[in-house]
Amino acid sequence: MSAVTSPAVDEVVVETLPFGGSALARAMLDGTLPGALDARALMGRGAIVAHARMVLSRFTPARRAALEAWLGDATALSAAPEPVRTRLTAAVQQGLVITTGQQPGLFGGPLYTWHKALSAIALADALTELLQLPVAPLFWAATDDADFAEGQATWLPTHAGAQRIAIEAPPLAGGTRPVSTLPLPEMAAAIGALEAAAGSNADAQVLAVARSAYRAPHTVGDAYVALLRGLLESRGMAVLDASHVSVRRAAHDITSGALRRAVEVDAALVIRERALAAAGHVAQVERMEGQSLVFAWTADGKQRVSIAEAASRAVAAAPGTLSGNVLLRPIIESALLPTAAYVAGPGELAYFAQLGAVADALGVDVPRAVARWSARVLEPRVQRAVDALGIPTAAYADAERVLHDLSSAALPEATRTALADARAQLDASMRAVAIATESLALPSPVLDGAQRQIGHRLERLERRIVAHAARQDGARRAQVQLVAGSLYPGGTAQERRLNALPLLARFGDALWTAWRAGAARWARSLLSD
Repeated sequence: MSAVTSPAVDEVVVETLPFGGSALARAMLDGTLPGALDARALMGRGAIVAHARMVLSRFTPARRAALEAWLGDATALSAAPEPVRTRLTAAVQQGLVITTGQQPGLFGGPLYTWHKALSAIALADALTELLQLPVAPLFWAATDDADFAEGQATWLPTHAGAQRIAIEAPPLAGGTRPVSTLPLPEMAAAIGALEAAAGSNADAQVLAVARSAYRAPHTVGDAYVALLRGLLESRGMAVLDASHVSVRRAAHDITSGALRRAVEVDAALVIRERALAAAGHVAQVERMEGQSLVFAWTADGKQRVSIAEAASRAVAAAPGTLSGNVLLRPIIESALLPTAAYVAGPGELAYFAQLGAVADALGVDVPRAVARWSARVLEPRVQRAVDALGIPTAAYADAERVLHDLSSAALPEATRTALADARAQLDASMRAVAIATESLALPSPVLDGAQRQIGHRLERLERRIVAHAARQDGARRAQVQLVAGSLYPGGTAQERRLNALPLLARFGDALWTAWRAGAARWARSLLSD
């Protein structure tokens, strides 16, 4: 782990972290999957440039004209800032895009949403300079997703640690309704919690964007898109609303083709799953028996099309009434957009190992991904607490263990000596009992069990003493909760849970600057030979 800014305790610091993920994601990065899987992530200048040039050669003027005809609607490009309009238009007409995306999360979801966006921006900037062509970043907001529960809650960084908040599920949530069709529930309490977490000196603009996005008559999906546009467009990134009907219409050839070839696609996925299993891996996306990769949209939501009815649906479906699942979406992106690379998180990178099989069955180009930049944010107050406590940051994944160890170390010498003496006396006394009863041929499990029981009671006594000491040491407990809540909210790594908005409100351009510097270093390292 390496800091990308000076770790002064009066500045917000962004640390670059190793890219995590499953063994399958690691194998894609390391290039250790069998060659037949054709699933390695793009790494290095040669591979990335070669793929970019292949995309340029295959993205004909006709495809570019078709894209330009609908993309403005899906990205609300006419309302975007002029630099965003100019850059994306140039990329569509003669260049490339770097895409990334995420399904909606409350108030933008966890930090990794922003890390993916920053990665795409940084890579687009680097490729623009390297290729001397317009390359634009584009965020694919997956508002066609129907899993409301996944983005229902978020964790806010507060002065007392991390606070989990959640909104109520709207009517019909949890079924087949995409979040783009779910009305926002009452948001007053969640907005209040967000404002409180941001603090009294917060950047009013960030909170204004959140309030404007999360209000009636917006849907859950609308709110997410409005928030992303309000914060990312000023940083040079356009946001595409995947539930916009123009996207489904443009993708009709791919989705209807996936229905026509549903049997072949399913067979290809079975073969790919077996190949992954033979290499010691489990497929990231579970294949649904008897189901295609396509959803049919109706007034009541979207329904997965079965393989049995796929062929007839392919003939009957009108453009705009079909969409793809998670395995089909990157293929749709690369078919519609001149995508040089998709910036993927660990889970996404793992399911790219299955995409080649689907693309080959459909006779289209195989999408390629790069592993996103991974990072965490250290606030000044968190840095000060870490320095004061003197405990490695990784230890805070188990806050109770940290508190126990600190309290144990802080116990009076007499208390620690007395507990150690009690343990020693127990050992000595049980040895004496064993010797005294040797002639009675007492079974050893009897004495061993008695010693374990008494030892367990001593351990419980020690834990209670330590817990009592921890409760009395309120200041130290508050420091541990602050650090643990910031770095491991709910016991999970920061970027997978912590919400960015209070941090953006507190640090504004300083955080954006640190983020962009870290992402730029990542992009340069990705393009190194």
